[in-house]
Amino acid sequence: MEQTETVLCALFEDGEDSMSFSIFRYNKLVDETSSIPLINSFKSNVEARVNAIPYDGEGTRTGQALKYARDVILSAEGNRDYAPDVVLLLTDGVSQDDVITPANALRDDGVTLYTVGIMPPSGRLDTAHLLEIAGDIDHVILADNGFDGLTPIFAQELSQHICGDPCNHVRHGHE
Repeated sequence: MEQTETVLCALFEDGEDSMSFSIFRYNKLVDETSSIPLINSFKSNVEARVNAIPYDGEGTRTGQALKYARDVILSAEGNRDYAPDVVLLLTDGVSQDDVITPANALRDDGVTLYTVGIMPPSGRLDTAHLLEIAGDIDHVILADNGFDGLTPIFAQELSQHICGDPCNHVRHGHE
């Protein structure tokens, strides 16, 4: 899990104008105990909480996690109306429940979905399944080297892919 933590913490910048984000782990259940609610925080405050998220359990109910993101996380206090909502899903397996209905519901709400497929040791990853979730082939990203591929460099590439040039955003002065 250490590589995942490094990537997650490298995805955001310190500062009051930083993105707001939430992190939660899921398997057959959503782990609400260790989840980090939608916040706008600084790296030093969040890094320890990310490091405390356990990597255990069994099952892959991605559809349930997408529904949780929509019904709980994105409807929570702290979700800014002026900022676009993006869900970034990291997975190394195929869901054991329906992903199409909750993914479509998120997209209908205007949420942009990205999937990061973590190549499992078997070397097989169902990219069609990732596309079902993301809804756009440009929103499917593969970590070919498994969890070892989740490096700070990968995080920078992921951030660039999702956010593009931050100087093009209105909040950075280009109105």
